[in-house]
Amino acid sequence: MAKRKKRTRRTKKKTGSSLLKYTAWFLALTALVLISLITGYYFGANDGKTHKKEKLTTKHKSAQTIPKHQL
Repeated sequence: MAKRKKRTRRTKKKTGSSLLKYTAWFLALTALVLISLITGYYFGANDGKTHKKEKLTTKHKSAQTIPKHQL
């Protein structure tokens, strides 16, 4: 009987360049940063609107009441 050949590990061939991988990572991180900035702006703008409404309602209420010293 013939001896079996031992399997040798073959080195993987580089199918993609490292420049392409770095570019993909850079674009993914850039997209993540932009998405976080946009959502932060959106929630900040909504919070600012509600804060402004609260300020206007308190100002409106204080304008309607007449101070006692003027009576």
